[in-house]
Amino acid sequence: MRTLKGLGLKVKLDTNGSRPEMLGQILDERLVDEVAMDVKAPLESEPYSRLAGIGCSSELIGKIRDSILLLRRSGISHRFRCTLVKGLHATEDVVELAESFGKTITFQRFRPGKTLQKMDTEAFDPEGLATLVSAALPQSKGSL
Repeated sequence: MRTLKGLGLKVKLDTNGSRPEMLGQILDERLVDEVAMDVKAPLESEPYSRLAGIGCSSELIGKIRDSILLLRRSGISHRFRCTLVKGLHATEDVVELAESFGKTITFQRFRPGKTLQKMDTEAFDPEGLATLVSAALPQSKGSL
């Protein structure tokens, strides 16, 4: 990153937020111009574990929360995004995420295909996704 910044290039980081100590160092050194952070679910162990497909301890959730706070305080352009998966995300999940992140979260549609873990699910059709998200948006300023 230092080399790229030294060349005058813009640098964007994509992260899952699980390493706030590393993210903090990157932000402190201003090594990135923008950060995008994936948020899988409301920030609690059970929904995060269910939607991430791995066990997520309260310690890991705490690290994700720390990364969110670092980004919010950094002054560096950032956004949060959540990929909605049909059959896994409920309206309540979207409402909670929209309330927590407001204008800084973007909801996107899961696209089946090559994934790291085989998923027995299908994608929302665009209309179904819009219906799900619009149920949450009156309470927030999130975006689709």
